[in-house]
Amino acid sequence: MLLLRLLLFLLGGGDDNVLATEVMGSLFLPPGATINVEFIPNAGVRLLNVATKDSGTYSVHVNINLHGSIVTEVQTVETPSNQTVPSTSSSDGTFFLSLPSPVATGEYTCFLDNSSPASLCVESDSSLRKGASVVVDKMDARFAILASQMAAQEQEKTDLQNQLTDMKLREELMEQENAALQLQLDNLAAKIDAATQSVSFLASISSQTAQASEFNSGERIAFTITHLNNGNAYDRDTGVFTAPVNGTYVFLANLQLHSSSPSRRNVYTILKLGGSDVLTCYIAYDDYYDMGSCDVVLYMTAGQQVWLEIFSGGGGITLDSPSSSAFSGALIHTDI
Repeated sequence: MLLLRLLLFLLGGGDDNVLATEVMGSLFLPPGATINVEFIPNAGVRLLNVATKDSGTYSVHVNINLHGSIVTEVQTVETPSNQTVPSTSSSDGTFFLSLPSPVATGEYTCFLDNSSPASLCVESDSSLRKGASVVVDKMDARFAILASQMAAQEQEKTDLQNQLTDMKLREELMEQENAALQLQLDNLAAKIDAATQSVSFLASISSQTAQASEFNSGERIAFTITHLNNGNAYDRDTGVFTAPVNGTYVFLANLQLHSSSPSRRNVYTILKLGGSDVLTCYIAYDDYYDMGSCDVVLYMTAGQQVWLEIFSGGGGITLDSPSSSAFSGALIHTDI
């Protein structure tokens, strides 16, 4: 059994709306239909009382029901960009005929068959009754297909280049973010290293220095024997301590002086910070030997230096006893 079904569609911007269905001479309207449709046997369908609000694009589809299987008589073609489109279409009053590849050469003519029921709706002098022909040359068709394929490939290339550019921009942003994060990590690691850094020293004079050295005013004292030098900030050859990090430090000096003549004398030693006087140690004695000590807490920036030197009254004075003359210091805490 062969069953013909005629469907009238209103084509809009959204989903297609079915206005009417005709099956074997019977016309069916969907619920809520707002446009009156009349079926004309052997001719087609006619719209009645059409108003301005009913403006739109209308299309008639014919479906064939053969042995329970419905087939729509609409041919389609696949474009070079892998899109499936109807073989015939219309846009802005221009009719388009799309041919499948490979193209069969020859003359193609589009016309309205006068024996078709649809021709009853067209005036006798209408331009729609005139046929339009086009000759398809095999070489031209191949060139057209190649040009279309090349255009599609060029568009694909452009799209890929745009994607690559976007990926490069994202990669650059990620690299910048990673660099900023790495800088933060490095700064944090430096702060942690500084906070956990151990800096301390203890140095005394040697026996040779105690026996042979005679210090004069303004002369720096070098404690050449290091018992402790964590962080290697103290230079035993010069007697200078260099702060490795910003922070608070404590320094202690203990001196036993010896004079060749037992007379009452006053001796001053001074702790220098970068050439500036910080702390003066006063030792007064009236015998061959006497001792004095002093201590101070300082804030130092990295690179600043401290040392101990004779300030005044040092003529004919030597440091005595390696175990009694010492210079020490330590880092209390760093800046975080």
